[in-house]
Amino acid sequence: MSSEGLNDTVAIIRDIKKFDYSNYLLSKQELQDQRRDYIILVSRVLVEYFPCLKSITGVVPKHIAHQYSKEMASPSEIIRLPVAPYNQNKLGDVCQYLSYLTQLLVKVYTPQPDEVPTPPNASAVEVAEHATQVLKDHRIPLAGDLLGRERVTGAKKTRAGCDYRTDCFDHIVETPAVWHAKQSFLCVSLFLSMSVSIFL
Repeated sequence: MSSEGLNDTVAIIRDIKKFDYSNYLLSKQELQDQRRDYIILVSRVLVEYFPCLKSITGVVPKHIAHQYSKEMASPSEIIRLPVAPYNQNKLGDVCQYLSYLTQLLVKVYTPQPDEVPTPPNASAVEVAEHATQVLKDHRIPLAGDLLGRERVTGAKKTRAGCDYRTDCFDHIVETPAVWHAKQSFLCVSLFLSMSVSIFL
């Protein structure tokens, strides 16, 4: 279900008792797609760790089709970030880190250096106006574990009263990354490989 056009500032359903859970449950097609994806993931693990299944490696899909398959087929441009001296346990440091990311994103998304120039010796207001102009059409996901996501949300609440969108960090979308679930999946894979070794 697309969330485009929805208001981010007001709850759609103000009374939780009127909330219809069926609208947010997976549809029959989504459940079938999820089942198919799990079959592919498990088959990859089985083929990798069970030597007797190596002969069917060619029939196991290497890529799981999804709505962004076309975009994912093109190479990504990777920008390496330096280690930043900020403590994520301190709200002030999280705000400083998001400000640092904002300035980096301004450099990345500026079309041409001469098209949207930052005035020399620019004031803080001019820098904020420039950043808002460059990032006005962008929403950039910032992935982290659930605790990191909450810290970014707290930093955004702290800056909620600022005049410029970039000072409020509205262009940054905190996105939970399910690393712990992936770690559990890897533990299952490791357990399978150890079991195979023991039985062989």
